[in-house]
Amino acid sequence: MFQRAVRLAAIPTLIALFVTPIRFFLERAGLPVYAIFIVGLLWLTLAVVVYWGIK
Repeated sequence: MFQRAVRLAAIPTLIALFVTPIRFFLERAGLPVYAIFIVGLLWLTLAVVVYWGIK
């Protein structure tokens, strides 16, 4: 059961590890909040929803 949980969490974890530095650098660059929201939260939320819906 533990291995299955790790497999299910692997892809969302990789996505989060990829998006976090991008959001950090966008915030440091001074982009507007709405742009950071679209890049960091909106597409990540949609990607996770689609991933879990398929699984």
